[in-house]
Amino acid sequence: MQGTETMDLFDTPLLELKEYPISWEMRVLKRLTDLVISGGLMLLLSPILLVRILYGKAVCGTVFEKQECTTKDGKSFFLHTFVRKDGKTTWMTSLPMLWDVFRGKMSVVGPRPLTKKEMDALIKENPRYFYRLRVQAGLIGYAQVYGKKTSVQEDLLKLDLIYIQHFSALMDMKLMLLSLQGESRQ
Repeated sequence: MQGTETMDLFDTPLLELKEYPISWEMRVLKRLTDLVISGGLMLLLSPILLVRILYGKAVCGTVFEKQECTTKDGKSFFLHTFVRKDGKTTWMTSLPMLWDVFRGKMSVVGPRPLTKKEMDALIKENPRYFYRLRVQAGLIGYAQVYGKKTSVQEDLLKLDLIYIQHFSALMDMKLMLLSLQGESRQ
């Protein structure tokens, strides 16, 4: 096949696409979807966001935590979450990430954002982790939906690569729906 190179990934033969698999039209559609979903959710959840901001300021003295993460093409951005007094991560602490999506720093669907330090260490350990950087990091990822029962990094990488190589708007919608179903069962 033109535009591919044969490679082995964890003893699995693959054809690696040398070009970005998402057309410019699909990138525009994905960005518009990100804007509509993140903007709509921030508007809908604005009363909850306001209460959480006031609570964080009153109880913790500060509202947001930020971590330097890596996204598409190795670019860095600051991922925002609400300060966690008890250390427990919930959907509520992740709400500020909607702002990161709205600003275009990440997407609704894509591989989970990793800190710059984590990504550098993983790439040093296995250079194929660099392929995760072909798309923007996201709130919901293929590995988070289908890899909930594994913590093996290589398995999670395989799932992220499946998403990257087989991206479609339909897959994004399916992952969003599966994520919502998973949240409602918890």
